[in-house]
Amino acid sequence: MDVQDVIPLPNSKKQFRSIELKNGLCALLVSDPELEWNGSPAAVSMAVRAGNFLDPPEAQGLAHFLGSDKFPMENALDNYLNMHGGDSIAATDDDHTIFFLFAESKLLKHVLDMFARPFIAPLMKPGSMNREIQSIDSEFEILLKQSDTHRLYQLRRHTSKNDHAYNRFTAGTQ
Repeated sequence: MDVQDVIPLPNSKKQFRSIELKNGLCALLVSDPELEWNGSPAAVSMAVRAGNFLDPPEAQGLAHFLGSDKFPMENALDNYLNMHGGDSIAATDDDHTIFFLFAESKLLKHVLDMFARPFIAPLMKPGSMNREIQSIDSEFEILLKQSDTHRLYQLRRHTSKNDHAYNRFTAGTQ
């Protein structure tokens, strides 16, 4: 995406800048002096074009697992953000994974360094994997109990052809 692809709303005070990092990653920077989300004036979001459909058949759930923000030091980023009034979340879908966080502007450089670590050197410890599986399964059970949409989504998955990507693991241990 390039800054020319972004069409700001009329009268918007947002400023846009696109950059390409040395590794080829493109980033769109948005500055909005009027926005402060949850009391934190800095937010970061990253979308990766990899989701459940790209999981190898022998490692289903890998995208969701890597979509966790718990590596390399389990919960380090979340703990740091929580101590300083910020937060983070990751969500894995069929064809993409989105990571989002917000923090105080003065902490952004440190937070971004912590945020990048799982992508640079994931440790993938067995104990962490087991805890993440339990977390995914727990989230799945809650969604199935509370949401007709998620029950229908799961039914469509179970009734699709076995060799189709749509039939793959997305949540829970089922």
